[in-house]
Amino acid sequence: MGGWSVEIDPAHSHGPRLASFLDHGRPAASLGLSHRSSASNSGRLAATLAWLSAHAGTIVVVEGSYLARWNRMALEGASEGEASSGAASEASAVRRRIERVLAESDSVSAGFLDWADLLGAPEVCETIRALGESGEADSGFRSALRREVDEYVARTRGTADGSLSRETRGFLRSYVIEETAVLLDLQRRGYIVEAYHGPDLPLVRSVAAGRFPSLLPYSFPQRTHVSIRLTREMAKDPPSPEK
Repeated sequence: MGGWSVEIDPAHSHGPRLASFLDHGRPAASLGLSHRSSASNSGRLAATLAWLSAHAGTIVVVEGSYLARWNRMALEGASEGEASSGAASEASAVRRRIERVLAESDSVSAGFLDWADLLGAPEVCETIRALGESGEADSGFRSALRREVDEYVARTRGTADGSLSRETRGFLRSYVIEETAVLLDLQRRGYIVEAYHGPDLPLVRSVAAGRFPSLLPYSFPQRTHVSIRLTREMAKDPPSPEK
């Protein structure tokens, strides 16, 4: 079986540092991995990191298993304690696998940032508070947040949002706000390029561009999203023996 080929998806990549990234300008980058994504499997992750290291400078990997505790509460009926405990256990197991890949990748210099640790940063806590509490007073943000929740449900569950209870919507709203806050914090830390195996998140893009100054009095105009595609390379047949 062959390895993995990595390429950029130009239709879903954008930002002022994109040309520099593609020209091996080596801006600092984060690699986001979704909860239970096949992109975090060892072979795919190693291929992604090797490709990314040719274009980026400092690289950090962030994985969303702990974020998924909101899913456990919203869609599986777990209590907050059960959801947090299960998510922490799964995040720990995934972290060990990712760190093994990092340790085995001699040509790649990358680190790992724990999602739960990022949540403890004062800046992340303040962003969550601003988007969660003050966001209710901003009709534009409120609408954008609702669209993001609707799109998330349609993308991951194939369910019409109107069929969800108020409590479920609240949990998913918290999911989106937390995800947005952590991704913005990576920008604050200097990881201008955000690499991900998929399209950008519209809400993160809008907030980073400064569309809601009444909520967050700052923006990240250099933020650049790089959408990555992985395809399986075909194994080459061994050469025929000479007669």
